Amino acid sequence: MAWRFKASKYKNATPIVPKPEACIRDIFVGSYQTYGNNIAASAAFIAFNWEHAGSSLAVLPIDDCGRKSKTMPLLHAHSDTVTYLDFSPFHDGLLATGSQDCLVKVWHIPEKGLEQSISTPECTFSTKQRRVETVGFHPTADCLLFATAIGCVTLWDLTCQQEAFSNNEHPEVIQSLSWKQDGRLCVTSCKDKMLRVMDPRASTPITLAAESHQSIKDSRVVWLGDQNRVLSTGFDAARLRQVIIRDLRNFSMPEKTLELDCSTGILMPLFDPDTNMLFLSGKGDTTINYLEVTDKDPYLIEGIRHSGEQTKGACLVPKRALKVMEGEVNRIMQLTSNSVIPIMYQVPRKTYRDFHTDLYPETNGYRSDMTATQWLDGANTPVPKISLDPAKRELGDTPIIVLRGPLNEVVNNIANKMRNTKSSNNISTADKIEREKGIVKATYVPIKEKIKHMEQQSHTEKCELEQRFKEISAAHKEKDEDGNPHPQPTSEKNGNDNHHQQRETSSSSFDSETDMRAGETTPPKPLPRTSRNNSVSEQLSATVGGTNEDVITSVVTASNVAVAPRPVARPRTTSGYKVNRRAIIIHSHITAYPMLSFSCLISRKHAQTLT
Repeated sequence: MAWRFKASKYKNATPIVPKPEACIRDIFVGSYQTYGNNIAASAAFIAFNWEHAGSSLAVLPIDDCGRKSKTMPLLHAHSDTVTYLDFSPFHDGLLATGSQDCLVKVWHIPEKGLEQSISTPECTFSTKQRRVETVGFHPTADCLLFATAIGCVTLWDLTCQQEAFSNNEHPEVIQSLSWKQDGRLCVTSCKDKMLRVMDPRASTPITLAAESHQSIKDSRVVWLGDQNRVLSTGFDAARLRQVIIRDLRNFSMPEKTLELDCSTGILMPLFDPDTNMLFLSGKGDTTINYLEVTDKDPYLIEGIRHSGEQTKGACLVPKRALKVMEGEVNRIMQLTSNSVIPIMYQVPRKTYRDFHTDLYPETNGYRSDMTATQWLDGANTPVPKISLDPAKRELGDTPIIVLRGPLNEVVNNIANKMRNTKSSNNISTADKIEREKGIVKATYVPIKEKIKHMEQQSHTEKCELEQRFKEISAAHKEKDEDGNPHPQPTSEKNGNDNHHQQRETSSSSFDSETDMRAGETTPPKPLPRTSRNNSVSEQLSATVGGTNEDVITSVVTASNVAVAPRPVARPRTTSGYKVNRRAIIIHSHITAYPMLSFSCLISRKHAQTLT
């Protein structure tokens, strides 16, 4: 019995009945032998059967109250009793009705309600001379309508107002139909005492079947949210009212059977998938039972029972219309013989100043991302969830009401949405083709990668330059060995025949000194002062303003000295000054004298003097 002590957030939910002034009073409701609940509610309106014939409906605002007159505007729906009515989950002003006149009609309720009586529907469908038993909207696909008749289940697409599916495999009257919350499957209860699970998009629509309640009296079925379980109400062979839970994984064997009492009232199951709260209201009963559905034994936990007036019909109000700042977790609209009573189920809390997040999980929203055509083609897009927290809603704790206008406007909006979706898909397809062709956007390259690439490129250019120098040097050496004279420049080198001999002599002397000292480690000689006579710096400074020939002559003359003084050391301006200056000097020499020997230009000793 450990389950008795299990903590439950909703086990103490208490029904609160308002004062008579807060109820809708002095209405005229007859007794109808139908399988429907005789009342339906959206976040904006409530609709219920009116007068004894039941062919007309009264449509009032959800928060309306007070006495009503016999002369108030009505919805003159059918020529015979309205057997079932239901509001669209995505349009609070779109109402579907079915009748004994074998017609299904869709109505648009104006934003301000019925200011005058209405008798012209948005569209009408026929069930082929069969009385309509149930009617409703698909839970996830927009503008997809269903209806059941004797042995027949039919789907209509409201966007094109055509029949999309029909199945005639039920041998008897279909008493109830309920969809799984994700809209993939539905379950039916039939007068032949069988439950059937259907997939309208499959080649064989009926996928599962099992025997249900053993009495031929009315039976109802409801799918338990997104679970793989269904719950049915009916009578056993001894005419006791019972509740049965079945799991699709073992559909033929009941998971739980609960015997209630021997009353004759037909149980109307009202289930909230967000809180797993189940309400059982029997036609003609004065009590409404509350149970909590669990996935473990005992599966059904009884809560507080409400006793009041005799019930003609009942329905749940959408979660978007609840008073969340008062702890209201569900609201039942109870239809009696002369009134409509809103019964609020409130979870007791110490204070209601703050929003209690634990009581209100995210619920299905009011926008569908899937059309009827898409669902029929195999799509299974879920309805986006919304939060009931007033801080996350545009209008705070005000009920979220969705009114989208007449049906033709709804259809046009859906068509525009489909058109925009196709255009966006075409654009994305074009982008994909461009990417496949190689037309892509420029990629971002970090600055470190750019610097590394520049360094590698500089190193490559330097290596190519050295390789070029080596090739030039090798070519000159081959010519020297063959005894061919070097070609002289026409303008600059006429009369300067001794230049090459002097440079070769100095180069050979530098090479000999370098070879002698290759095995020794000696400190470098101190640099000469700038005031010392006959220094290279003085000679160079003396030639400032002269021609290039004068500068070259002075440098060559200085190289004939036995011990050539070193140039004055200057401070380095950058870390790469030595290498860059040497490369610049070598490049300038090659430009001026392309046929000079490479050994004369880049010998070690000469390179040291240049730096």
